[in-house]
Order: sequence, then C-alpha cells, then structure tokens
Amino acid sequence: LQGRIFCMVSLALVVTLLAGFRTTPEHELLAVGALVLLLGVPHGSLDVVVARRLLGLTGIGAWALFSLLYVCLAALVVGLWWIASTVFLCAFLGFSALHFGADPAAGVSWPTRVLYGGAVIVLPALWHSAELQRLLGLVAGPDSAAFVVPALRILAIPWLCATVLAGWQ
Repeated sequence: LQGRIFCMVSLALVVTLLAGFRTTPEHELLAVGALVLLLGVPHGSLDVVVARRLLGLTGIGAWALFSLLYVCLAALVVGLWWIASTVFLCAFLGFSALHFGADPAAGVSWPTRVLYGGAVIVLPALWHSAELQRLLGLVAGPDSAAFVVPALRILAIPWLCATVLAGWQ
C-alpha cells in the first residue's frame, strides 16, 4: 500500500511540475515532512526498540554498552566517509537502491526490484541535476557530488525507459 501511495503521489507531483506548477522550498519541506509522517519513520529512529527486541537488553550496563558500541560504529562510518567520500557515497546510493528495491510485494522479479529501487536514486538526475548535486554535496562534499551526479545523469534516460517497460509487464 505504501508503494502504491508513493507512486500515486510521485505521479501527481510529476504532472503538476510538467504543468508548470512550482512551490517554495518551505512548502516542499512541509510536503516531505507530511509524507514521512504518513508513510514512514526515518531510518535509525527505532534502533533502540529493535535492539531491545533482538538483543534482549535489560539493565543500565547493557544499555550503556550498546550505546557506546552504537556511537563508536557511527563514528567509524563518519570517519571512513570523510576519508573516502566518493566511494562511500556510491556505496550508500547502491545500498539505498537495494533497500528501496525490497519494497515491492513478494513475487516481483529482481530486475523490476532493481529498477524500482534505483528509480528514486537515478531519476532525479534527469530534470534536477543541479539540486541533486547540491544535496549530494551536502552529504559527501562537492567533489564527490560532481563525480556522481553526471554518472547518474547518463543512467537516467535508459533507467526511465527500462522502468516504464517493467511497469507495463
């Protein structure tokens, strides 16, 4: 259901943009906030709940150790990201596409899953390269974004065509 709602909202946004409708960044932020509220919680915000269920953490000592390891792991990721930002940006985008590709219902073919998962990563480069480069630059630095966005732009038209074909099947 979430995937269908996402597709319907995305299609409605594309139609309104093609019709010439433009919004302010403040309205876009409100829309994104509403979609997150309705369709999903940001990743990481439920890690404590998951940890309690999976690891059976009880007591302050166990929670202190979990918190310390969690912060150390986060610091390691940030440090490695800092050292090799382009590699990590590419890996992050790839894993994000795989993650989004897991959303369709069981029985969907893996090529369709790859296209679906990658669409949210690749297709914005088609019409919004400058904005995408700015956003990815905030995440991984301008040099990394300047490398990744042109590659995504090259993939965008073939990805769109393949996604439309997969949607017809």
